Amino acid sequence: MTLDRPLRIALALAIVIGLLLLLLAIVLVSDSLLDLWDRLQTAPTWLSAIILLVVATLSLATGWALLRLLFWSPASSKTGEVIDEATLRARLEEAEAQGLDVDAARRELALLDSRRENGEFRVALFGEISTGKTAVIRALVPDDAIDDISVRGGSTRKLTDYAWVSPAGDRLILTDVPGLNEAGRSLDQIASDEAMRAHAVIFVCDNDLTRDEFSALSALTQFDKPMIVALNKRDQFSEEQRAQLEASLATRLGELQSGHEITLVGISAAPREKIIRLLPSGREEQVFEEGPAEVAELRSALQQVMDRDPVLLEEMRDASVFVLARQKLDTVQDEHRQRRSQELVTSYTRKAIVGALAAVAPGTDILIQGYLGANFVRELCELYGVSPRDIDVQQFLKLSHRHIGKAMPLMLAIGGNALKAFPGAGTVAGGLMHAVAYGLIFDTLGKALSLSLRENGRLRPAPAASQFRKLLSENLEKRTLHVAKLALDASRERD
Repeated sequence: MTLDRPLRIALALAIVIGLLLLLLAIVLVSDSLLDLWDRLQTAPTWLSAIILLVVATLSLATGWALLRLLFWSPASSKTGEVIDEATLRARLEEAEAQGLDVDAARRELALLDSRRENGEFRVALFGEISTGKTAVIRALVPDDAIDDISVRGGSTRKLTDYAWVSPAGDRLILTDVPGLNEAGRSLDQIASDEAMRAHAVIFVCDNDLTRDEFSALSALTQFDKPMIVALNKRDQFSEEQRAQLEASLATRLGELQSGHEITLVGISAAPREKIIRLLPSGREEQVFEEGPAEVAELRSALQQVMDRDPVLLEEMRDASVFVLARQKLDTVQDEHRQRRSQELVTSYTRKAIVGALAAVAPGTDILIQGYLGANFVRELCELYGVSPRDIDVQQFLKLSHRHIGKAMPLMLAIGGNALKAFPGAGTVAGGLMHAVAYGLIFDTLGKALSLSLRENGRLRPAPAASQFRKLLSENLEKRTLHVAKLALDASRERD
């Protein structure tokens, strides 16, 4: 059970008052307590211990209740949610039965099944173009050892897979992910999705981390993958410069490393050797030639990741793919809910207008709108998979109604002006202005509640009513014109 903060504060005050009353009662019966204390002095030790234990337990329970009521805040239904494969597939079946397009989520699971069957160990390679990613690939994947090269995606946003078998007999797939320069200098959806599908991540840099690189690394650590940061082109630095650079990188990576596995290695994927040539003329010429790649540290770190716990790596990869598939399903469901909630808002706005026009006696419209309001709230909650309590529904409507009184005169005035803007509206009748006002109320009520349900995953009366108050005055003139047209159409249909 979850309670809103005002109610929690009230309960906390009740507990404090109860405790004070208890202390007062203790003072009033102090003589009896002193008599009890005298008896405890002569009572067996075990009895005294039990009584003290009971008193201590009651005190701790009171303190815990106060802390829980005042400071504990229940998380959203999705926070920390752990989803397994069976649950995810069941959700997919349910969503598909509702007519939702779940192909994107299903493709992720189908791809996972295929990769499980092939027994591939997948590594996603990240880094800016200028850091020498291509040279790193050439150094890691010898030309004569490459089994297959495949390109996924478009020509400008492509993922390139390099497959080969390591000397240890492991089948590896190295995926070259578009550099940060290509991805708008940050991780885009293609890059982050590929990181989630991989067993491990290699991030290539060639100097201290730039702000964009640090931001990308920070995003990658959220996927809980073993990560290797490869400092490339180290041959271009002196030993002193290299030591300073590695120390700086270690410090910055330490800021990200809390709870995450990050290994720093130094490499030279395409080292350049300076050669002095003596020309026939006797003049010396300085040239640079590419030397053998120095990536032993990177190979060793990657092999250690693969050898450490293959089963755990598979489970971690599977779990992240389940999260990826769930995110794609959530996106589809969220889009569906937004479309459907807008349909409900439009439908109930029309019903509110018709109800106001149909009111034949003072107060009748209030009864009609109250009935409609309760049904409206319940239908929106059902759309978002929430089962609201009647008391929460009524509290939300009650809190929202408090904000209507102050806004009603303004809505009536703007509604009257909006109606006059339509040719043929003639003299504006009071009933029609009230219909526009009620339409605006329901339009705002639906949008506020939809937003609150989407953010919180449950009906929280106070925050939802606060959102309603905030939205009442937003884009009021534009929304009033839309509602006024609905009111005129409804009025003409009645005539």
